[in-house]
Amino acid sequence: MRAPTGRLVILVWVALSVFAAHTYSQAAIAYDWSPPDVNRNNTVLTAGLRFNEPLPLPIHNTMSLGYVRSQLSSDFRPNGATTWNAEHGLEFNVLLDIAPMVLLQPVVQYYANVGGGSGSAVVVGFRTKVEF
Repeated sequence: MRAPTGRLVILVWVALSVFAAHTYSQAAIAYDWSPPDVNRNNTVLTAGLRFNEPLPLPIHNTMSLGYVRSQLSSDFRPNGATTWNAEHGLEFNVLLDIAPMVLLQPVVQYYANVGGGSGSAVVVGFRTKVEF
């Protein structure tokens, strides 16, 4: 018999007329849970905001801000190991339609309590996408 799991997802669309008629924002939040003896990452909370056309540019652009909190189950902690801390992640990215069919998305991420420990990390990168 499979253990019960839970998931709650809320999506909210908000129309904004501050910038232009086609401008909108989107907010999302999700909470995932599974029994601590079944899944090492048994509790995850995610939340995000996305803004469409926030920059006054002639090209399509979006900005997004995201947060994730991941709790590790103590049932998977090795004997004698210290208690795991909840891992927190924060991300900011911009999506730019730089040419016909070509998207560029630079991103900056910050993580606290990496891997359940006490360290932190910063990740900087980008993604490209070609749409046909």
